[in-house]
Amino acid sequence: MRATQFVENINQPIWRWDHDHCQNDNTYNIVENEYHGSMNKNDPSNPTLSYGLLANYRCYQLNELISTWTADNNFIVPDYHPRNQGIDPTTNRPYASKFPLQSMHQLQQLLSESKGYNVELLSDLITKILKKKSTHNVTALREEYNNLAQGQRYFIKLFVAWIFLYGMWMRFWKGPGYDWAYDPRDTNVCIPSSRDEHILLQNNVYLALRDKWERVPILAKWIKQLPTVDYNFTSKDVEYLPDTMIHTIDQFLSGIECMGLGGDIFLQTGYYLITSVLDEDLDTFLSKMLPPLLSIERQIVTTQLSPGSEIYPYIQAMNHGTYIDEDIRDKIRVLNERNYELNQSTIQLAAFDPTKIVKNKHINRF
Repeated sequence: MRATQFVENINQPIWRWDHDHCQNDNTYNIVENEYHGSMNKNDPSNPTLSYGLLANYRCYQLNELISTWTADNNFIVPDYHPRNQGIDPTTNRPYASKFPLQSMHQLQQLLSESKGYNVELLSDLITKILKKKSTHNVTALREEYNNLAQGQRYFIKLFVAWIFLYGMWMRFWKGPGYDWAYDPRDTNVCIPSSRDEHILLQNNVYLALRDKWERVPILAKWIKQLPTVDYNFTSKDVEYLPDTMIHTIDQFLSGIECMGLGGDIFLQTGYYLITSVLDEDLDTFLSKMLPPLLSIERQIVTTQLSPGSEIYPYIQAMNHGTYIDEDIRDKIRVLNERNYELNQSTIQLAAFDPTKIVKNKHINRF
């Protein structure tokens, strides 16, 4: 399981072990039937957790959360009552009925740093509910997918194939026609400067795809629901991560996230979406989706190498022996390599063996 790091935002409510500034002391602990303000918040056998902003949060005891979430099999807010919704003292707005899913992932991380408290029951319960929700989400996504028009389903296949290949490119893959980059430390992978330029090209492929789906609201709605997952190729266990796939991609496009991490995230999510949500055989699926994706990339490469492009003056300068910055020379080199490879008559993909995948990480290969 990938440990998700949550950076505290002063404007984003989170879970803590703090209980010095509880704002809901006048509400009942529904298990003990006592005011929260009367509870022993220092009881190590039933520790108190808080949810909210710094010095402005609501407090709940461990057993109270276990009891509430077990009864409803959901992340119900104990202070919420359907008939009398009540006002959240931390926001001065009506209580939300449930805690946000993202906060549950953050709570899981907090519980792993439990300060010696016995939190196993609560942690296991959260895992169980999250797993049930992920199964439900897969079923709902598949049903919605099956109800879409044929052309819309085809476009979704194209995008999901791109997700898988995007992860592979991040692992220093040389591209179609070469073996998969099972281990980025192998010798049959590309050099870092080539990997970086490959990703810039794939970013442009993504933008071309996004431009098309954003014009079709029903398609955009389905795609924006796609999850980011942590998938174990050995055990086949899957964990839904807090961010959607689109938000995760945006993080990488903006340079916030490391491509070493992306090599795992996109490969795992793409594989899971192809085999579990779309219920496709991976090798057959990729062989069908590769040609149209390569066609998009070919158009991008051709445009970038053409007269009038931003880089064309540098191409001319290089041809006349003028010194060009190394980064630009790398870009031109990779564009020429991809231009040659993309214009080969047949490009075959090797069969993919998920058991060979080695966990990726940020590495300096040289």
